[in-house]
Amino acid sequence: RLRERAEAEKKLARAAPDVLLEPRAGAVPRLAFDPVRPEGENARVRVLRALELAANGGTGAAVALEPVTDYPGDGQEINMGDPATLATFVAYVADHYPSEHLLLDLWDHGDDFRGICFDYEADDFLSHAEIVEALDGKNIAILAADACGIANVEAAYEYAKGGLAVEYLVANEGYTPDWGIPYDVIAADLVAHSGSSPKELATALVETFVDFYTHEKRQLTDLAAIDLGKVKAMVDRIWVATAILEADMGAYRGLVKSARAKANMGWSQAGWEATVDLGAFFSAI
Repeated sequence: RLRERAEAEKKLARAAPDVLLEPRAGAVPRLAFDPVRPEGENARVRVLRALELAANGGTGAAVALEPVTDYPGDGQEINMGDPATLATFVAYVADHYPSEHLLLDLWDHGDDFRGICFDYEADDFLSHAEIVEALDGKNIAILAADACGIANVEAAYEYAKGGLAVEYLVANEGYTPDWGIPYDVIAADLVAHSGSSPKELATALVETFVDFYTHEKRQLTDLAAIDLGKVKAMVDRIWVATAILEADMGAYRGLVKSARAKANMGWSQAGWEATVDLGAFFSAI
């Protein structure tokens, strides 16, 4: 499998001039992306990254957008858990690299209902409410979260209720496997099919993720693509269903207990019995 990935990466590097290999200690090489060099058909796909780097021997932090040099705050210590940092990055991308579709990927630890992107130097993180604040007025085709536990109805509803102009949320319901989203495979597919619609790309993200981890029997593959435009209507139906159950819980207690057992997410972050898969739960009901 690793040899197959190495060969795929070589082909991708030849096909897309904006792709550079970047080894990561103890893992398969990951890909870094240079937004300046793509030409021709490959210029239809540009990937930029904002990352926090250890500075001064690991005592500080810095933000870098490689190889761009005019990024606001570049080289300074910046709080990656501050919604202003996220808003600045998205605004920069929109201003300097306007595109028909934008995929924003938040890559870090996730904590289901709390949020994502923990900055341990600043003791801060992005709550879902702060993500809504940072992305207010921004048109984003796909919001991806390469993190644990973000694909829950509560987070999706907070984004939809907050009025985010986001078409799809792609995230994990449970734990994210060690390597996260296979960006190299996704990038190769996107370069080859740069005319993909947001729905097609969101679907491809999920299918590629599941396919990549199929050989890892110990890994959970519960990445999901959620149509945020349908979330509020879905939640309305959930309220109707729960109201019916609550109205006569004495009669429905056994049914609810059985459905919870069938929908239990054993490796949930909140505890063995605390989280259930919503679709499986209502299917059992």
